[in-house]
Amino acid sequence: MAREDRYLQLYRGMWRYWRRVPKAVSHLDDRKVIQVALGTRNIEVARVRRDAMESADNQYWTSLRTVGANEQAEARDPPPLKWSIVMFRKTEDQHGYETSQARRNCLEVAAG
Repeated sequence: MAREDRYLQLYRGMWRYWRRVPKAVSHLDDRKVIQVALGTRNIEVARVRRDAMESADNQYWTSLRTVGANEQAEARDPPPLKWSIVMFRKTEDQHGYETSQARRNCLEVAAG
């Protein structure tokens, strides 16, 4: 896979976000591997959703590194993702099937 498809894995026709927790924060984050179904067969939509999750994970791990004190870091949960409603626009194609169009400029991610 190309670099643009980092952390993406095709599983039974559906894309998922798959990433290991970095060793530098593995003692602060209970998750060893992150696997999240992205709920799409479209690679473009999967890339947009992956970008949001990657950004949220990076922000979370950066906060773990900067906190320093283990009790404060371990008390935090991974940040919730907030998706904008307008991020994915459902439309019907010429055969009547629903399709999703990714809109990169409407992405909203909030890290805890």
